[in-house]
Amino acid sequence: MLLKLFFSTFLVVTSASLVVSEDDNATTLVYNTPCPFNTLCRCVSNQSTHGIPSYKSLQVFNQVHCNDVPFTKLPGIPGSNVTELSIMGSGVEVVGDGSLAELNLRTLNLANNRLLLIEPHAFEHSKNTLEALDISYNNLQAIPEDAINKLIRLKLLSVERNEISSLLSVAWGNLTSTLEFLFLSGNHLFSLPLKPGYSLMEFRKLIALKIDGNYLTSLAENSVPFSLVTLDASKNHLDEFPGSLLSNLNELKKLYLSDNSIETLPALPKSKIKDLVVLDLSNNLIKQLGDVLGRGFKVGEMILSYNKINAVSPKAFNGMACQKLNLSFNKMLSMHERAFYGLTYNLEELDLSSNLFTKLPKSLMSLKRLKRVSLKNNNLFTISDSAFKNSSSSLVYLDLSHNNFQNFPKHTMYNLRRLESLNFGYNHIIDTGFGFSRWGQTLSFLSLESNQLTELPSNAFKHAHLLHRLKLAYNQFSKISDKAFANLDNLVVLDLGFSLKNMSFPENLMSPLKRLKELHLDNNDIKELPIKGFSSCRQLKHVNLQFNKIETLPPNLF
Repeated sequence: MLLKLFFSTFLVVTSASLVVSEDDNATTLVYNTPCPFNTLCRCVSNQSTHGIPSYKSLQVFNQVHCNDVPFTKLPGIPGSNVTELSIMGSGVEVVGDGSLAELNLRTLNLANNRLLLIEPHAFEHSKNTLEALDISYNNLQAIPEDAINKLIRLKLLSVERNEISSLLSVAWGNLTSTLEFLFLSGNHLFSLPLKPGYSLMEFRKLIALKIDGNYLTSLAENSVPFSLVTLDASKNHLDEFPGSLLSNLNELKKLYLSDNSIETLPALPKSKIKDLVVLDLSNNLIKQLGDVLGRGFKVGEMILSYNKINAVSPKAFNGMACQKLNLSFNKMLSMHERAFYGLTYNLEELDLSSNLFTKLPKSLMSLKRLKRVSLKNNNLFTISDSAFKNSSSSLVYLDLSHNNFQNFPKHTMYNLRRLESLNFGYNHIIDTGFGFSRWGQTLSFLSLESNQLTELPSNAFKHAHLLHRLKLAYNQFSKISDKAFANLDNLVVLDLGFSLKNMSFPENLMSPLKRLKELHLDNNDIKELPIKGFSSCRQLKHVNLQFNKIETLPPNLF
């Protein structure tokens, strides 16, 4: 909630306006205008008053935004009613003692300046009120501890993208009992302090810690607060999974360790593993998956993309529960048929895209709750009829695009009774035996773009009457039946761009498409459109006819 308040607070106000709403005879004013003390700044008033608003009430401002207004030092801000101040991108180098005198601020944003120094009493007048402070994207070489450790209400502190190289002697003072969000991303930290009194473990209420984009090589057991819910340590130099760290983090739900140098995942005792919502290990150096983190481990989403994984052992996921598993952009040629043993009844989303598979892994047949599967950008050329038989009643999304299929696997599709989205684009399919007479009743999206289709017979998509989007671009059609789209009365988007070669546009092709809103016919050899044009498509809003050979349009085109 505080994060939402913090970031919405500092939206740049771009135009003067007055919004008045009434409730029980009280008038709420939201008024923004050039500030009287500097017309390049914007002042915002948000207050309630009774009766007709007076001129005086419009001069009492709660928020001041001086973003991208050049200053050498902080301007004097008159009035004690200002609670939210934003001075971003202004070139300020120093926040001196008394710079913010008379202001009782709740939120202060000084991001993206040139700050080198924040003096000890800079925030003195707001020490009892300040809740959110952003001093990110500056040139600070140390945490301004003397300026912030007296703040008794601060909940959010962002010091991202500065030049801080050490936290070893920082005295955090009052912040250890109030701070909930601490952002230290993109600095020059090589380690986290472990010395009592200086360790981040001193923070008792901290729920989110961002230390990504530093130079950390390890995360010791007692280096972070026990209260953490979210920990982001991505883009560091970690070479080991910080297993010992997890033993005390009973509240941890989201752990981000992407873009490190982790090579293996250790099997940890069950007592050291807590249930996670997200575990991100993408962009590491993991080559094999053995016993992944041990038994009893539960994670909502595990991301292992962009590693070097070439093998998954039969016991890799044994005893763990995972709903979403991303193994894309690895180096797998095949998988053991028991690779997903342990995930049979809990895995719902699986991404195996951008690997080296030539055949569909048999291990998929063991999964009975799959809802979404992506196998795009592999080298698949065939798929068994029973590939998804055990998940036929749950699978709703299937992506097999960018492979080497020459034949459409209609017999595989017969088993998929709930499929809603199918992407078969960028293959080498020639035949049009899609078999829609026996499947497709639930399909809403179908892509067959960039194949080698040459014709569409009558009722080509029979029973796919719920289809909303159909992509057929980049094919080589020379013959399309007038009734090819019969029964597609719910179709909203049709793409036939780059696909009609050496053929005239069928006279009644568009007749069934009563609800069509978007039609792409660009980059074809169309010379003339049918006399009735698109008159049956009463809801059509967008038509792309670019790069054709049309000289005249029919009078009744729409």
